[in-house]
Amino acid sequence: MNSQDNNFNYKIIFAAMAAVIVGILIAFYYSYAQSKNQMIYLEEEKGLLVKDLTLMRAEVDRLSGLNEVNEIELQTSRFRVQQLLDSVGRLNFSITKLKETRKELRK
Repeated sequence: MNSQDNNFNYKIIFAAMAAVIVGILIAFYYSYAQSKNQMIYLEEEKGLLVKDLTLMRAEVDRLSGLNEVNEIELQTSRFRVQQLLDSVGRLNFSITKLKETRKELRK
């Protein structure tokens, strides 16, 4: 009976070890599948992030161009205002001169 008990004990130990190995394999497969799904998700997110950053860079370039145009327009406007200020400063205008000019034109 002793050898039958030993043989039976070995079968139980072998079955328990096989169950543990199968459990470990299932856990590894589940972990691998979950990891693969997460990698796919992260790759998709990376693609979206690259697309968004590319759009942002294009928008920054566009705004930079607009800023340069606005800066040129601003400088032109400043120059024109300065010219007008200079011309106003050079005017030697008075009401008496206006009246004299009107009198001359009437004659």
